[in-house]
Amino acid sequence: MDVKAQVTESGQVMPLPSLQQPLNPGGQNVGINIEQGGGLSFAGGCCGGCCAACGLVGDLIESEENIFEIHESHMTAKEVLESAMSGQKMLHLALRFGGWFLICVGLSLMFGPFPTLFRFIPFLGTYIQTVVGWVTTALAFLLGSFLACVTIALAWLAAHPSKSIKFLVMGAMFIVLMYVLANLMSQASNPPV
Repeated sequence: MDVKAQVTESGQVMPLPSLQQPLNPGGQNVGINIEQGGGLSFAGGCCGGCCAACGLVGDLIESEENIFEIHESHMTAKEVLESAMSGQKMLHLALRFGGWFLICVGLSLMFGPFPTLFRFIPFLGTYIQTVVGWVTTALAFLLGSFLACVTIALAWLAAHPSKSIKFLVMGAMFIVLMYVLANLMSQASNPPV
């Protein structure tokens, strides 16, 4: 049965009065499409290789989970969905930066004990500890950024391979920066004669 909803001029979606059965009778062919031919699109059912995931999404939809967006202004259905999408994008971006920051902080805390090994040197120990602390912090930043880029690239690999390649290139740049930093440190410790 092909069921189409009616959209009024104000953007309110009205189901057909003749609708007597659920919109998702077999857990298949569930869909939300904001724009025809592009934009947000979601489809459940068999998509080859990920049938279990599609089945879980279908089960979630059939379990009467709801998404509520309440606004204090008159908005069309498309504007409400776009507002929800922009809010989710901002949350996703904040969580991505939060994850990157926590990886860098965690690595910095792991490298934290190394600078204290130089503290026993008389007169210069605290200065060497400070310099080594800055180096380990820079190393934690570069290594954490590399790990974050690789993690994001692996997450995007199936959905958007082009984004995945961009993040892998960024990760490679962080490895090159670590190599340059190591060369600068070795040249500073062994000046040419």
